[in-house]
Amino acid sequence: MKTKAMKTVGALLFLGLLFSKTLTFAQLTTYRLTVLLDLENRSQLNQVYYLPGETISGQAHIVDASTHQPDSLDAPLYIDWIDQQHGMLLDRVILKPNRGLASFRITLADSLPPGYYQIRAYTNWMRNFSSQAFGQLAVLVIDPTKHTQSRARIDLSTHVHSLQVGAEGGTLVAHLHNKLVICASDTFGRGIPTNGFIGRGRGDTVAVFQTDKTGLTSFELTPDTASTYWVQSGHLRIPLTTIKSAGSVLRCDDSTYPDRLRITIENRYPGATDTLTFIAQNRGKVIAYSRIPRQSPVTVIYIARKALSEGITNLSLVDSQNIALNERMVYQPPLAVDSLHSVPWLNNELDMPISFQEARPISQALVFRHNILFNWHDLTQPHRYPFVTESGIPVVGQVTKWNGKSILSPVAVSLLVVPVTEDSLHQRQLLVTQTDTSGRFSFNGLEVYGTNNALLTAKIGNTAARIRLDSLTIPPIQAQLVPIDWATIVGNLPPTLIEDRLEALQKNRYKLRQLQGITLQAVTVKASTIPTRQRAFVTPPTVAIDRQKIINGGFSNLEIVLSRYFIPRLKRYEPHARYTVFVDDIQMFGSGQEPPPPGIIDHIDIHDGDGDANRYGVNIVLSIYTTFFTGLQAKTQSGKLFQLIGFQPEFAEKRK
Repeated sequence: MKTKAMKTVGALLFLGLLFSKTLTFAQLTTYRLTVLLDLENRSQLNQVYYLPGETISGQAHIVDASTHQPDSLDAPLYIDWIDQQHGMLLDRVILKPNRGLASFRITLADSLPPGYYQIRAYTNWMRNFSSQAFGQLAVLVIDPTKHTQSRARIDLSTHVHSLQVGAEGGTLVAHLHNKLVICASDTFGRGIPTNGFIGRGRGDTVAVFQTDKTGLTSFELTPDTASTYWVQSGHLRIPLTTIKSAGSVLRCDDSTYPDRLRITIENRYPGATDTLTFIAQNRGKVIAYSRIPRQSPVTVIYIARKALSEGITNLSLVDSQNIALNERMVYQPPLAVDSLHSVPWLNNELDMPISFQEARPISQALVFRHNILFNWHDLTQPHRYPFVTESGIPVVGQVTKWNGKSILSPVAVSLLVVPVTEDSLHQRQLLVTQTDTSGRFSFNGLEVYGTNNALLTAKIGNTAARIRLDSLTIPPIQAQLVPIDWATIVGNLPPTLIEDRLEALQKNRYKLRQLQGITLQAVTVKASTIPTRQRAFVTPPTVAIDRQKIINGGFSNLEIVLSRYFIPRLKRYEPHARYTVFVDDIQMFGSGQEPPPPGIIDHIDIHDGDGDANRYGVNIVLSIYTTFFTGLQAKTQSGKLFQLIGFQPEFAEKRK
């Protein structure tokens, strides 16, 4: 057990201003990347299915989000294999792309439990923006031993589990004509038809509605501030968003006219005299704009469809401070569909994908979506880019021009390290290095302690350059419990699909083992969980470190976790400090046991000088619980029979 505290360099910050506060209408330039993921067997089924033990093979296409052209820098690509339901990183690979293309393989563990998992792909430059823009693909792992039990009658009953209500343009303003969109979905997030009504005050019915097969519908509402409004369907009752007494309403009719869009802007600003600006932009390129007096009650703007570029076009109404008051998206389908996505340009820019392709439901669904690549805020606001590293680890990156092209000749890069608190051990430092001709640079052997703010600066002549840092941490992972309709999923599969793939998997394993000189035999292990078990601890822990702290901290090994939470407490008992370690309630007496990696740790408890510490004759008890232990406790009942099916090497005497 190491007692030396790990030294960290915290919060490496690089500030970049995309463009100035002065609004220009020529071209809003920003460099965004996106990753398109494609798997070998994705075209066979509507959803991606795999069995435990199978290997996922696929390709990642790193493209410019504006043009979908391959990224020319070929920066390292990080691919994470994530347990989506528990928010746990299971595996991570780093690849070197070639002209924006990288192939990857992920082998699933034989013991992988069924459920939803996620492949997440990104470059370090993409981490400067929303993680929702990463390449993400959901993978469903099916248990081949239990799928036949779910092949039962499919429940087609419709039950409304949730209602979403959104105002077109984002705001609801009193005494103006507002357009509301309603989305009804079932337990599994699928849109379903339903009916309901809009109520006001103590029970007045303002309007009734009926959603279509996608669960969507829209209607107009002219509210007042003196009343409260709600939407009700069955037992669900959803209050409307805050109704503003002053503001603007932006509505877009993109279905009535085949050759143009009709945008209507209504304002209600008593006494206002300034001017608003309407802007239509597609991936940073301005298509149309118009100045609108804030006191103008109604303004109608037409945009020819032939002027629209394919994909998402953002309609924004901004004030004189470049603050977006209203924002609405419209979608222009492409002339040709790319090979990777049935609806290109649509899902890659949105925080949530849209599964259908009809024009009207797409238009309604866009009211609830957010443009994660080219919304007005991200195009116009400065960004703060955080990175975390450790003492002794080099800070490595690359300098390019702002258009992403190579600098061609070396430039100087400075690193200013400013400690949060300056003293004899924590002093500011200014380090300077030079890039090579490709722009790569490295600051090696950083001797800094504690928490520091750092500023990386590079210039090409008098122009600021773009700096990309190689990733040293893992982006945060949020657990997302996704309900699975196993009956519908398995019922829609071809009858022998899982059996055939399981047979192929077992044959491949058998051949591989034969090549290695090992013969496998099938084995089934049956056991009963222990009815009762004496608890290792009876008092509450002094310090409890949950999984979220471990994940968000970006800790690469257990020693860094202990240096922050455990070592400082242990030092208080020096020179006669005594401690013991438990893993999953089992005491570890030797030093040969490898500590569990942070990725499988569920939580850590520290008992400092309490009854449990005295019980084991030490000052401090460190108790580590893994996800396997807590998951087994949650999923198995005491005394319940369970079984595991797999393979083991066949013993030589059994082969005779």
